[in-house]
Amino acid sequence: MNKFMRFSVTLLIALPCFFLSSNSALAAATATIGVSPTSGNYKVGQSFNVDILVTGNGQQLTTFGADVALTNLTLLEITKGTTVSNWTTEPKVTAPSFYGGVTGQVSSITAYTMKVQPKAAGEAKITLSNGSVLSTDGFNYTEILSSVSGATYTIGAASSNTVTTPVAGPQKTLLPDEGPFSPKGIINILLLQAVAFVIYLIYLLAANSRKRENF
Repeated sequence: MNKFMRFSVTLLIALPCFFLSSNSALAAATATIGVSPTSGNYKVGQSFNVDILVTGNGQQLTTFGADVALTNLTLLEITKGTTVSNWTTEPKVTAPSFYGGVTGQVSSITAYTMKVQPKAAGEAKITLSNGSVLSTDGFNYTEILSSVSGATYTIGAASSNTVTTPVAGPQKTLLPDEGPFSPKGIINILLLQAVAFVIYLIYLLAANSRKRENF
């Protein structure tokens, strides 16, 4: 009877501890990996920045990573987070998936920032998968990832470039009787020639006059 009572007491003490530890383990899965912004309206050719965020949501984290895929987006540039010190899989423009860690632990972190550019009108996406976020007590690592989430953007057609054409100043339109070969123009030319001829005759007369005086 005493043995049965001791077993019963032990079982009564152990069962609550088991359920409490199980609930604690379930509650520990609070971390998320996501994208910011998660939505937006952009145009073809209009570049914008996107952050990959890892958040513990009340817990500390030490290592993290996920597969990253882009749809209808060109990845132009990656700027890695300055506090990420250990990269197992370093994100690149040609391969944005990542896995890294920090020295010690943090509650949240920007893993890296992408500069992207839409390719065509319609829908563009950033998809995250196969995520992992680990926390540690200094001895053991515990998976605390709750969920991963991507982003969807609405892409409009590219804006047409407005070309500003210089406007010429007002130009005078010559009337039929104003050109150099108009009747008026021809008369003016003849008058000038007549004046020149008269001046030439006066010059000749004056020269002859001097010659006669000399004789």
